[in-house]
Amino acid sequence: MWVSFRYEAPCCIDENKGKVYTDLTEHGLGSIMITGIVESRHGYMVFSTNNGLYYYFHENNAFMRCDLDNSVPMAYNYGACCANAQHYYFGSIEGLVMADDIPLITNSLYRDVSLGRLNVTDGRTINLGSKSEGEVKLDCNENYFTINFSVPEYNAPRAIHFSYYLKGMENTWNEITDRRIASYTNVPPGSYEFLVRATDLSGSWTNISTLKITVLPPWYLTWWAKTLWLLIIIGVVYAGFRLYMRVINMRHRMEIAEVEKESQRKLDDAKMTFFTSITHELRTPVFLIAAQLEEFIGRKQSIVNIPSAYLIAMHRSAMKINKLISQAIDFRKIDKGKLNVKLQKIDVVKFVGELADDYDDLLDQKHIDFTTVMPKHTVMLSMDGEKIEMCLNNLISNAFKYTNNGGHVVLTVTDMADRVVFSVKDDGIGIVPEARKEIFQNFFRTSRGQAKSKGDGIGLAFVQYLVELHGGEMQLESEVNKGSNFSFYIPKASADKTTVEDKPLIKTEADNVVYDSEAEKQSNDIKIMEEAGQEPEPIPGTAPLKANPTATHSILLIDDERETVALLERNLISDYRVLKAYDGAEGLRVAANSLPDIIVCDMMMPHLDGLEFLHALRNDKKLKHIKVIIFTGQTSDEERIAAYDAGADAFITKPVSLKLLRVRIERLIAESDNASLTADISNSKRTYTKEEQIFLLRCREIIDDNLSNPDFNIDFLAEKLAMSHSTLYKKLKQMTGMSLIEFVNDYKIYKAVQAFKEGQTNVVKVAEMCGFGDIKNFRNVFKRKMQMSPKQFVQSL
Repeated sequence: MWVSFRYEAPCCIDENKGKVYTDLTEHGLGSIMITGIVESRHGYMVFSTNNGLYYYFHENNAFMRCDLDNSVPMAYNYGACCANAQHYYFGSIEGLVMADDIPLITNSLYRDVSLGRLNVTDGRTINLGSKSEGEVKLDCNENYFTINFSVPEYNAPRAIHFSYYLKGMENTWNEITDRRIASYTNVPPGSYEFLVRATDLSGSWTNISTLKITVLPPWYLTWWAKTLWLLIIIGVVYAGFRLYMRVINMRHRMEIAEVEKESQRKLDDAKMTFFTSITHELRTPVFLIAAQLEEFIGRKQSIVNIPSAYLIAMHRSAMKINKLISQAIDFRKIDKGKLNVKLQKIDVVKFVGELADDYDDLLDQKHIDFTTVMPKHTVMLSMDGEKIEMCLNNLISNAFKYTNNGGHVVLTVTDMADRVVFSVKDDGIGIVPEARKEIFQNFFRTSRGQAKSKGDGIGLAFVQYLVELHGGEMQLESEVNKGSNFSFYIPKASADKTTVEDKPLIKTEADNVVYDSEAEKQSNDIKIMEEAGQEPEPIPGTAPLKANPTATHSILLIDDERETVALLERNLISDYRVLKAYDGAEGLRVAANSLPDIIVCDMMMPHLDGLEFLHALRNDKKLKHIKVIIFTGQTSDEERIAAYDAGADAFITKPVSLKLLRVRIERLIAESDNASLTADISNSKRTYTKEEQIFLLRCREIIDDNLSNPDFNIDFLAEKLAMSHSTLYKKLKQMTGMSLIEFVNDYKIYKAVQAFKEGQTNVVKVAEMCGFGDIKNFRNVFKRKMQMSPKQFVQSL
């Protein structure tokens, strides 16, 4: 059943299937409006539209336009239609149309569409030969084209419908009726198939005609061009990669060169530090020798009467210089690979036993318990005694540095079948696992070791090198905070690195001792004299030192070289009260307890070096007034500037004349802030005892700390001094001749004068800074003390 609505497309209702069809375009009707519908008695339907008359054939479900006569009107009125047995009628805008109701003949003369020609936009025309198949190739600039096609239908050409689409570019058919062309623009390069078909008079579709169209790509998109582009891209990428790798390699080489340069610089710096340290160590023995010789010259006595203790001390210092120079030379030989050992038969038990006495004296400085464990029988070994002594000295020295006071150190010698093992075990700070392999490298030091003690980091590397020269090997066992055990062995059948001499270095009879040099012979003679206690009769100056009970000034000597401290004490104790300390931390404690007038301090010391000591001293209000002389073997301008920046009052390098040192001490004492301060407070020229100076400085410190304290008064001062009001009054009166209020006000005026001298000009502000709440009272007290008003005093500056 067909239904048509005004100004709407028709629809077909299939009652059997229960469906409604509205889209009849694909059946040949097109997008037109139905104005009338009649049914022929021959079984087909006739539709009047706004675009002519159409027949509908139920058999093939297709529409065919009635175009038998071009005089038939195109547009028809809505609803103006009817039919009878012979005719059917339609009302058009041009009049009544009547047609006989007869059977339709739909025979077709064609089965496919003929392809005519293809027109390109540039004017070129390609004749397709009116065939149903064909193939053309177009250049890349001919992608705008029009295809003409037709069918041989001359009776009713307008009744024919065409549909086409370009396969490869389109997906749906395009329906046309009154045109016989298809146009395409901007067709991309590629291969396409143009498909076209038409309907016959019965509405059935013909066979599909096909035209193969190839749009050639531009030259730069052809296969050979793409291959070229690909090769170029690959070449550019490869060249870029090679360039990148070259830059990376060059950068890597530069980084390696920079690292090597930095490593070489650090190595050079470490070597310079080492040789600077050696130079510093050399200066101390030279000073000891020169100073003691100066003592002899000053005594104006015959050389025959020189105390043997002086000779022994000078000889020790000379031997120490010789050993230090030897170490420096040996270290240089390591760099050049020219260091060899001189192997000699030595009794290891006796050799280590003689060294143990010196080690015991060293370790006793920190109250470290020292034990030796050795075989009870004689153990003969081919070795270089001097080199093995250097090895043991280094290991014992390290144990001394990194073992706390009251610790334990054990030196063990073990006789085995094919070797002799030497080991030094301590219960010190230990070594972290990650540093145990690197610790034997030149100039390597752990951060924990640097915090514990100064050093150059070549000792263990040097020891390992000497042991390997003997054909031995070093081993390390350590546990953090529990200690370390360094051991090395010397094989009894040592490798022939040098010629082994048959003569022993030490024989059992003293008369048959063979020495490598006259210096060693002299050293042994001195050592024998020390051990036997054979000293000449003492002369004045060699007896135990006695302090001068009338000395009014005190000097604190701080140096890790005990011989230096002893020498300075011997030369200063006749005029000064001498205090001693052997490292910076101990010196700071002694200074805090005793308040010395002068401190003579070394620069390189354990625990707290000279610069750190100066910083700590100057940051302590109680101690910052003390004069400090830096007495060191370092001579560089940088060290001198650093010392003065840290607060040193004088910088003297070793060796130096003792007379020059005494003169410098006397000048500094004359300039002492303590003397000027106490004289200013008391307004007298009297000399105070050391105890009185400390008491007055304590009073000054309390007043300083409470200048801005509104609760400060005489009772507050007495409470801080742990004294009663009356006792404090009597003591100050006896010492200064002033009452408590006069003493406090005098010191406050002293602080005001210092403030004015430092550039302060605001009288009210200075009065508040010095603890005066009443400005009028400040002016009166200031005028009584200074014989002028504060304003006049400021103007006089």
